[in-house]
Amino acid sequence: MRFLAALALFQLLSVVSALAQDAVLFSPELPPTSAAVRKAEAISLLSDYLQYPSLSGEEDRVGQFLADYCKAQGLHITQLPSEEGSMNFAATLYPLEVDKPVIWLQHHMDVVPAAETEGWRHPPFSGRVALDTIWGRGALDNKGMGVMQLMALLNLKESLDTTELVYNVGLLCVSNEEVGGLLGSRLVIDKALTDLKPLVVFGEGGAGLTGVLSRKPDKPVFGISVAEKTVLWLKLDLQLNSYGHGAAPAPEYANKLMIHALSRLEGRKLDFEFNRVNKRMFRRMGRAEGGIRGFVISHLNWAIFRPFIKGTIQRDPMLQALTTNTVTVTKLENSPGPHNQISSTATAYLDCRLQPNTAPKAFIRKLERLLDQPRISISVVNQTPQARPSPTNDFTMPWPKPFRKTCRPLR
Repeated sequence: MRFLAALALFQLLSVVSALAQDAVLFSPELPPTSAAVRKAEAISLLSDYLQYPSLSGEEDRVGQFLADYCKAQGLHITQLPSEEGSMNFAATLYPLEVDKPVIWLQHHMDVVPAAETEGWRHPPFSGRVALDTIWGRGALDNKGMGVMQLMALLNLKESLDTTELVYNVGLLCVSNEEVGGLLGSRLVIDKALTDLKPLVVFGEGGAGLTGVLSRKPDKPVFGISVAEKTVLWLKLDLQLNSYGHGAAPAPEYANKLMIHALSRLEGRKLDFEFNRVNKRMFRRMGRAEGGIRGFVISHLNWAIFRPFIKGTIQRDPMLQALTTNTVTVTKLENSPGPHNQISSTATAYLDCRLQPNTAPKAFIRKLERLLDQPRISISVVNQTPQARPSPTNDFTMPWPKPFRKTCRPLR
């Protein structure tokens, strides 16, 4: 909850600071009593929200629950293109028919299954509130953020007693993100993008972390995500007919060859990629750190520092994700059979996340050379489009400058 509250404040400041003309005409601040009421309301709403087992393709009930709540708060609801079982909708300050560009706060309502529940302290769909924590599948990914966005939107609505915004602001709620978004964001973009009148979209990404700055380890550092790595899910199939009893194994069999090939992934040489997005981030981190260490962080892309930073990046998952293409083995499968039968087929699934400048086809060719196993065939299970990083402007800077003529008094 402490992390969620901090992130909620960050998102609220980002949006409101971009909307504010001056403190006299427009102030997003609420009385302390109102803030306390809103916090209790957010806790209750998130607890209820988590109790819906909204697996991908089964979001219609939770979508209707959230849409009804938004409508009861005086927001304008627009049903967006959806397939049976799922639901996509928008909740806005002003009707979408009004000629105003929209600042969107986007989140997804679906969650991944909770098959293994023995390790849960509380049931995955309980929404249990225990001390400073709300437990449930989707609390962080992504229902918690959705509730924070909604509370920020309601705070903004409550501040607009005598002021009208030049921009519309809305909550965009989509389905199907956990399995690729074809029935969520992709469907909405294909069929309703013009109707949404998007000016900018604030979605999932970025985090608040402590321990980043060595001189100020308790100081939280908030990241603003302005680029998305390409998601590439791959399926590796290997078939080898061999005599198949565990008591007398063949010299080569499918699982053995697959394991040897996958082991080469762990020993691969990491190719660091420094692009304009992560270089800008390291420069800002370096300035915040200061001193010699800050200088090195600001210039991590310099070749002279590579021998010194390589081990640090390899040991830090966050730094590795920011500077390299990552490959994760997420699932291994065999054809059905008894435990002592050697399977003639082996299948592995890889979750690959590619830097913005990496072409998926070239990456797959490099992966084939790295696996060095001609019996393995690689097929693409899912691939997101290669998206250009967001431009540097008032929306993506850490402290957005106030926009002129953003608000006007109601006549």
